[in-house]
Amino acid sequence: MKKLLILLLSFSFASAILAQDLPNDVKKVYKAAERYKSKKQLNQAVDSYKEVIRSVNHVPSMISIAEIEMDMRQPPNYRVAYEYLDMAIKSLEAGIASSDKKKHKKYLGAMRDELVPKRSKAKSYVDDFDKAKGLKQGGKRLFDED
Repeated sequence: MKKLLILLLSFSFASAILAQDLPNDVKKVYKAAERYKSKKQLNQAVDSYKEVIRSVNHVPSMISIAEIEMDMRQPPNYRVAYEYLDMAIKSLEAGIASSDKKKHKKYLGAMRDELVPKRSKAKSYVDDFDKAKGLKQGGKRLFDED
């Protein structure tokens, strides 16, 4: 019974975060983005999620873009995934700072804590790529000078 109550509370907080009282026109765009994502029409999905983000600060759209770029694209685009995960985490932290409800803060904190390892993974790939690219360019310069 206690687990059921916790689960129901989690869903109620999740729906509050996911809905974020989107205006009707933005809600339509978000639903279209979700359909595109489920149909694996990734470019259209990302464009739609970006349109939502241009209208409102919508964390689920940021997370969805990161998931598409990191988990669904071939090859993955870790740099874009990192940027959107970082934006989502910063938005959640702002929500934590501005909220006066302990349960809401706890829920947002749990969401943030779930995203931090994903952001770290994306960041490590970006750092590794940049390092390898720097070594390659450095090697080319040395080779070209000889």
